[in-house]
Amino acid sequence: MRGVVSIGDVVDLRRKLSERGLGWTVHLHDACGAQTLSLEALEGAAPLAQAQGAVREFFSAKSSAVEFDEAGGTTFWLA
Repeated sequence: MRGVVSIGDVVDLRRKLSERGLGWTVHLHDACGAQTLSLEALEGAAPLAQAQGAVREFFSAKSSAVEFDEAGGTTFWLA
């Protein structure tokens, strides 16, 4: 079973992305027991790979891994 991302985690991750000046935000999508999250580029956003790295680092510090979708790379979930 995948881990659960709390609202507090979303707030903390948004703060981390903002503090790093990456120009990305994150959204939580929760439907029928399955959670996904998505990255949204803001004006002047850094490359997606930098935002993905920050997301991986954030969840790694919480002993969790994430997987990104292969199509666009902006949708992700806990592995």
